Amino acid sequence: MFSVRVVRVLAVLLLAACTAHAADVADGAADVAVTGGVEDAYDNVGAVDLAALLCEYNDGIEGALVAVESLRVEQMIFEPQADGSTKRARAVLSYSREGGMEREVTLSGVSHLLGRYTLMSLVGPVVDTADYAVEYLGVEEKEDHACHRVALEATTRDADHFDGTIWISVETPGPVRIIGTVADPPFPAVKVTLDKAFLPGPGGIWFVRRHTGEAEVKLLVTRHGTRHIFYDAYEVRLNDEAAGVGTPDDDALDSSTSVPDPLDPGSPALGPRDPASHDDN
Repeated sequence: MFSVRVVRVLAVLLLAACTAHAADVADGAADVAVTGGVEDAYDNVGAVDLAALLCEYNDGIEGALVAVESLRVEQMIFEPQADGSTKRARAVLSYSREGGMEREVTLSGVSHLLGRYTLMSLVGPVVDTADYAVEYLGVEEKEDHACHRVALEATTRDADHFDGTIWISVETPGPVRIIGTVADPPFPAVKVTLDKAFLPGPGGIWFVRRHTGEAEVKLLVTRHGTRHIFYDAYEVRLNDEAAGVGTPDDDALDSSTSVPDPLDPGSPALGPRDPASHDDN
């Protein structure tokens, strides 16, 4: 028989494991619906060809996978506890084309620091029209960027696809924010949510900067777990094929300032929760 401790451990394991995801899309052109008080900035956007938009987005993701020769980034992990305390840990992700992705835990304050990390989990998912039904929702401001907002519903129902929303930068079509719920989380999880925010970095590639995951696990009892992961101090080396991937933006990922504690009620670290774009149920 499973104990309460085992159930709690499983919740943490599943939460850590659900870090690779995919996105979506469809054909056709859509008229822009402008929201968020940014009408003047987007007067020239006009009608949007969704297929062309996502083709350009996919080209950026695939270009990033080709361009990155090696990468190193620090992870700061925060796990709120039921008693109001917070567990903290640190790790380093290192990627090379020859060796793939490796993770080294440098401060072990959180149990079961597992995760399925790939380069794609850091730069965003490729959109596959065969796996998602997609609706274009217009242009709005997200994370201080003008974005195309696209709603996704996974037609491929597994742990690598999700239902939710992706915001794609208007200026350079990379992922700005992804919020969703895993389509079919692995047993015994009944719900796994994700909230990932990105910033442009070297070569114009968008890299994940923060990720909040929540898991609900049900066996004998129902347990919930939340984990905040911040990515800091990116070191990226691009290979000779990187030309044309995008416009370099090295300052966007500058980590000279400290990372705010997401558990501080006054901290802007996670950004506001937008009721229109995030399901807290």
